[in-house]
Amino acid sequence: MDIQLLDEYVALNALWLKRDETGQIRIWRSFLFEFTATGEDRYNGKIIMLGKRIETIQLEPHRIG
Repeated sequence: MDIQLLDEYVALNALWLKRDETGQIRIWRSFLFEFTATGEDRYNGKIIMLGKRIETIQLEPHRIG
């Protein structure tokens, strides 16, 4: 995605149990972080995981360097 994680900081935002597509119970986690694409501006991002699989990556609209 050609972005850089800032401050080496990723925060666990939410955590609970959820069933996956096969019916297995997995840990659902939401992580928040800050990133840059240009080295000048800061933006927020969010990753949602179910078990070890990434479900969603959300990035604020940002300038591409």
